[in-house]
Amino acid sequence: LPFTDRQASEEVELGGGVVALKDQIVLIDTRAMSLDEAYFPEPQRFLPERFVEGSEIYEKQVHRAHLPFGLGPRMCVASNFALTEAKLALITLYKKYRFDYDTKHEFKTAMGVTLSPVNGVRVFVRKRLA
Repeated sequence: LPFTDRQASEEVELGGGVVALKDQIVLIDTRAMSLDEAYFPEPQRFLPERFVEGSEIYEKQVHRAHLPFGLGPRMCVASNFALTEAKLALITLYKKYRFDYDTKHEFKTAMGVTLSPVNGVRVFVRKRLA
């Protein structure tokens, strides 16, 4: 989700002179955080290795700024299950098929409830030879 909110349990300084008062609702722009170079070098580039421990770029970012499932006591209870399911689905597909991105297709995204491709993602799917 592009935004999430939390209620301050006590008065807290958020930085830059901004103070959240006790019981105040604080809106967190998770989308802006994921595009901020202070947290993620080259945020617009597709760099999946940024999430792989030991990779060259892994230590150059602030991992707690990536909040696809939230963080803390209100974090999505099914986050580990969702990630495991996604990995298993991708492994199953990649074992049987090869996916090549169509470089002639213009890839654009738009923000709705989640970040989504405007006109889809055009790929060529080829069955792998056994």
